[in-house]
Amino acid sequence: MSENVIIPARRAVEVRAYTNAWYQQTAKLSFYALGSGTPFQTWDLSGTGEGNTAMTGSGFVNGIRWVPERADSYTIKVEAWYRKDGGTHPHATMPANATLGLFNISTVLCEDDVDKDWNDTVVQFTWWNPPRT
Repeated sequence: MSENVIIPARRAVEVRAYTNAWYQQTAKLSFYALGSGTPFQTWDLSGTGEGNTAMTGSGFVNGIRWVPERADSYTIKVEAWYRKDGGTHPHATMPANATLGLFNISTVLCEDDVDKDWNDTVVQFTWWNPPRT
């Protein structure tokens, strides 16, 4: 399963990804310009462990502040899987979004169907909107 997160134009986004499961967790983040079918950047993340264990991946550091080179809005597609019993299985996913004043958070919660806690893989995006003048 997958979820899309839409980021407004010209926003620097902080990205964090965690695992809370003993099974191997994998997430793929694909960055698209709005209306484009081809990602301009992807990150493949993985991790295992309880207690908000940071996920890792090539070019990705937990808490990275990502600034797009493009000026337009973009979509981040989050796909997630887990490995169990020798196979790879898609996660059930659920979005959670909030705006608190000028602060925005968009989180993709993933469940591997083991304990129904919806925190097996958590991918979180935060950004600020500039104040209106």
